[in-house]
Amino acid sequence: MLFVDGLRYDVAQDLAGLLKAEGLEISMDAEYAAVPSVTASGKVACSPVAHFAQGRSTDQDFVPSHGTLDKPLNTALLRKTLKDEGWQLLGGSETGDPTGRAWTEFGDLDHYGHEHGLRLAREVPIILDAIVEQIRFLMDAGWKQIRIVTDHGWLLVPGGMPKTELAKFLTATRWGRCAALTDTAKPRELTLTWSWCPDLRIAMAPSISSFIAGQAYGHGGLSLQESMIPVLTVVRRKGVADEPMVEIVEVKWRGLRCLIVARASSPGVPGQDGLATEGGARDGMRIYRVDLRRKLNDPASSIANGGKPLKDGKASLVVEDEELEGEAISLVVLDDQGRAVAKAATVIGGD
Repeated sequence: MLFVDGLRYDVAQDLAGLLKAEGLEISMDAEYAAVPSVTASGKVACSPVAHFAQGRSTDQDFVPSHGTLDKPLNTALLRKTLKDEGWQLLGGSETGDPTGRAWTEFGDLDHYGHEHGLRLAREVPIILDAIVEQIRFLMDAGWKQIRIVTDHGWLLVPGGMPKTELAKFLTATRWGRCAALTDTAKPRELTLTWSWCPDLRIAMAPSISSFIAGQAYGHGGLSLQESMIPVLTVVRRKGVADEPMVEIVEVKWRGLRCLIVARASSPGVPGQDGLATEGGARDGMRIYRVDLRRKLNDPASSIANGGKPLKDGKASLVVEDEELEGEAISLVVLDDQGRAVAKAATVIGGD
């Protein structure tokens, strides 16, 4: 499961088109977001441990509680619950064990929207390209199916959303597009109940208005753009054989020289810890190369002259341009088809 924060339905259509262009099989469904359409409620709802959540009228900021632990099911507890239920938690450069199940997060459109407002419109294609790259990376590492889930959509209004008034004494929590009401509040605005607890009433900002002045980006309301969310299932192309898992064991810099140690072993086949050399596969092993790139799956972005083959699991790459020192890049391991099977973030000249 790949969680993308703020993957609006129409943006997900664009993502599906990009994935199809990569030759991946895509199916897309639609669901309704939690009420209100905010991350605190929606991320739990789309997770595989949603059944542990229980809303209470005393919960704060639309974060439901863990039903058995009596604690807020916030990000930290959500991750712990996933791990306790047997889900691998993968960072952006990790591939995990493709024979199991995993939860990973990538491509935070919501954070960018809150930080930069209208600039999100320009950034969406770049974020989607990065998501596609990450999915290709996971597929190349052996994952056969990825389900992409999200928590809510959003509104983006040039010039800012029109302000709508809601007296502060009526609210316990106020956000731009929604507000939790006090027990005695009798607002004129449309009022719904919280998806996680019917005892908590929520005032919804009408149309595309906001309870907070000057907001260009926002979510939490009832528009289709906020409330209709996608679920995409991505399946690896038929006929693609399972690839060995590759692990980058060590990355060290000596000036502008990068020293790499990697290890590969096929799932279910113990003992294959070596990596074949440029001379060809031996003892059932495959040929691998390593490269330093600005963009993971773009050979033209190499800053190490296309990289080198691994020899007994080791390689040394040199960055010739001294002005690149300090730049963040990707170290990538490639199979004999040029596909990325492992990656690691690194900084040129770093420790």
